[in-house]
Amino acid sequence: MKDFWSKEDLVSLQAKHDVLLAIDSDGCVFDSMTVKQRVFRDGVVEFWGLEAAADEVHRICEWVGLFSPWRGLNRFQLILKFFQSLEQYLPTLGSKLPTAELEAFVKSGLTLSMPELERWIERTGEEKLLSVLEWSREMSRRISELPPIPAFDGIFQSLEKLHVAADLIVVSQTTEDALVREWNHAG
Repeated sequence: MKDFWSKEDLVSLQAKHDVLLAIDSDGCVFDSMTVKQRVFRDGVVEFWGLEAAADEVHRICEWVGLFSPWRGLNRFQLILKFFQSLEQYLPTLGSKLPTAELEAFVKSGLTLSMPELERWIERTGEEKLLSVLEWSREMSRRISELPPIPAFDGIFQSLEKLHVAADLIVVSQTTEDALVREWNHAG
């Protein structure tokens, strides 16, 4: 599978219908948003030594990841929003977080992926971002160890009905490994 599909890739898809429906599986097919966001927020506490403020960090990260306009962002954009929100509401934590360095990567225009972050660190020498890279790798590992996350009731019957009238594709910020595992488990 490809990590990234360009506009040209989508344009060259062989359509069977006049309608293309793009479905994000996290939160739309699988009830996975809350579980994954809790993995992320616990990792933020652990990786940046925020145990003394864990309850507040949990609340802020859950709001950003689940209830804010930023829900569903790429993990690097999301952790940047976590950091910015933590600095705003818990300013004493700011010195522990690589916010400015991560913001430079997120705004670089590069694909926001672990391999690209690793190359960015090599090019820029920005060692503060090593913690973000390790956090991301560990979050992927932890998510891969989660028990199977069930699909919402009725979703596959709905997809069968939609498939008659539309071409369906999955769009997701989820890593390819997790995405394939979730869909394979669901059947």
